[in-house]
Amino acid sequence: MKKSYLLLTFALASVFSVSKAQVYAYLDDPTGAYAGVATNATGTNLSRENGLLADPACGVGYSSNKHTTSGYTNGRPSVQFSVTPDAGYQLDVTSISVDIRRNPKGPEFWRIAYSTDGGASWTNSGTDFSVASSGCFTNTNLTWDVADFSTTSTLTVRIIGHTAFSSLNGISTLKNIDVAGTVSFADADGDGYASNVDCNDADAAINPGATEICDGIDNNCDGSIDDNCDGNIDEAGGATWYADADGDTYGDAASTTVSCDTPAGYVADNTDCNDGNDAINPAATEVCDGVDNNCDGNIDEGIDLSISITPSGIIELCKPDDVTLSAVGTFDSYQWYKNGTPLTGEIGATYTTNKPAYYQVEGFIGACSSGLSEVQAVAVYESPNANITYPDGLNLCVVSPLLLKASYDATYTYVWYLDGIEIGGATVANYEATATGDYYCVITSIDGCVRTTATVTVINECREGVAANAAIAVYPNPANDVLAINLTGMESDATANVSITDITGKVVYTTAIATGNGSVVANVSLDNNIVSGLYFVTAEVNGISMNQQFVVIK
Repeated sequence: MKKSYLLLTFALASVFSVSKAQVYAYLDDPTGAYAGVATNATGTNLSRENGLLADPACGVGYSSNKHTTSGYTNGRPSVQFSVTPDAGYQLDVTSISVDIRRNPKGPEFWRIAYSTDGGASWTNSGTDFSVASSGCFTNTNLTWDVADFSTTSTLTVRIIGHTAFSSLNGISTLKNIDVAGTVSFADADGDGYASNVDCNDADAAINPGATEICDGIDNNCDGSIDDNCDGNIDEAGGATWYADADGDTYGDAASTTVSCDTPAGYVADNTDCNDGNDAINPAATEVCDGVDNNCDGNIDEGIDLSISITPSGIIELCKPDDVTLSAVGTFDSYQWYKNGTPLTGEIGATYTTNKPAYYQVEGFIGACSSGLSEVQAVAVYESPNANITYPDGLNLCVVSPLLLKASYDATYTYVWYLDGIEIGGATVANYEATATGDYYCVITSIDGCVRTTATVTVINECREGVAANAAIAVYPNPANDVLAINLTGMESDATANVSITDITGKVVYTTAIATGNGSVVANVSLDNNIVSGLYFVTAEVNGISMNQQFVVIK
């Protein structure tokens, strides 16, 4: 609680000594010399600051003039003094009192400001007191009941008069100054213990009320470094340590020792469930081995053993296509199964097959197995034959239209293409070509297998010696011993090179025939080299080929 204090009277000036409730005092000394300061502190005399001048108007007190005619700021002319506590002590200030007189032109208003950081910042009292003008021996007492504060640093006080009637000769006189408070031992670390009993006032954790711990420090300020107060200085017994035999930084709760400092081979942790294996500790990753690897009390927990096969669903293949099955899941190794039987050597994450069957896979992590996956069915279908034959050749100059024949099966569906564009309505095995270009056919089996024939190119090239209506015919068909070859549409004096090949493409007969007047019939003897079977006869005239097939029956 703040207290009010009476000013010391002039009669006591000669025998002044600072009371227990005073920090600093000045008594009616024209030189500004202070009257006293509390024990364990040092004071300074009054000084005129910021342009304030001396004035001996009354011959008593501390007089000055040249006050400001403007309002208050900390930087205005003022009377100043300081009080500094000794090391280990602090100033506890409750109020500041001043006796002041002024002449008619002196400053009407007064306030104080103080600093505890060497003048870097100032605290304004916030209170203005009005002082009436008076004679030399009539004074006005002003008391600033400042908010209680303490400081271990120098306290600097400014007494500031302002709003004078004249800045040149506004005279004031300070008669008495009293800074109320005490000087006490400091508590710099704020732990509630003053420096006279606190053995380390810079560390709040060290004070007489602290618990002594095993750290080589006098924590409780009793003059001894004794962690358990048994008279021994930081002896073993301050903390419990746990053996770390496997060096994994995790200790064995069943193997302990007590020491202030960490003993060799011991740690503060006690959570190792196997101190003989550095791979087993709370930081280890659980693996599938029948052991509690991470010391959480569970065995092989958290191991993902789920496995499946992709692609999923029924897989349908068309010969000779195949499919690659992939195991979904992370494992060290695998085993693939076909119809429930392990496939020898198939231990990778994938398996490629073109065989119809039911497939499964098993995954392994350490000693753990996923078990067999769900069944993946693979069905395999025959692909359609996909060939084009052209009995009339591929030259529209010889035969038009040209018959193109795709491999036939009553269950097949067909789509013909010319130069990569689907031919509308061309959906049967045979197609009569009337235009040049590249022809192919897409054939689909009843099982949905799709194959595309090789491309054949139809041309229209007429050359010298061959008419546009040139043709080849053979008879009888089937033949036995003699085959008649009838060439028509040839120009006169042309020569036709004739060959007969079997179904394998082997040439079994060749001859050259002069066309005469443009038409000729040549008889070919089918000797013993030509046995029963299917054959092709080709006549080439000036680079143009004509073809016909026939059958031999013997």
